[in-house]
Amino acid sequence: MLQRQPDFPPLFELGFHHLSMEAIEDKCVNQFPLSSTRKLIMEGFRRFVERLADCGVDGEIWVDGSFTTEKIDPKDIDVVVRCDGTRYNADERYREIVNWVIENQKAELKCDSYALLEYPEGHELHEEGGWWHAYWKVKWGFSREEDPKGIVVVKLEGEPK
Repeated sequence: MLQRQPDFPPLFELGFHHLSMEAIEDKCVNQFPLSSTRKLIMEGFRRFVERLADCGVDGEIWVDGSFTTEKIDPKDIDVVVRCDGTRYNADERYREIVNWVIENQKAELKCDSYALLEYPEGHELHEEGGWWHAYWKVKWGFSREEDPKGIVVVKLEGEPK
């Protein structure tokens, strides 16, 4: 029987950690001088965030995966973009960029990317959005061994170009 390797220790304690791109680079790249992958992953993540901002996406990106652990050479960075579901339904340009996220940018940008569509209270999809929010919080808030760990949050303040 194939056994899964245990997770590497997390870089962030339990909770949400609202960080700038510079702070993420300092903690997840600069502190790993022997890594041959972290700088490239960070460059892809920067391009990912810039594309979202250039397309007017605002909200948050949750960051997880081996990039946020002590693993020397992670393969990618895991990201969930929290999106306005109402805007997704009404705005074709916004929907295109969110679909780009959903298509997964792992190959090109080293971002294993997902979208979380959230809806306001009273909307028929509000409860479903809440369930998906809980799913990602639990999935990324704990290791495979069920040890609590932190989730990095990047604020998106998109300005359409």
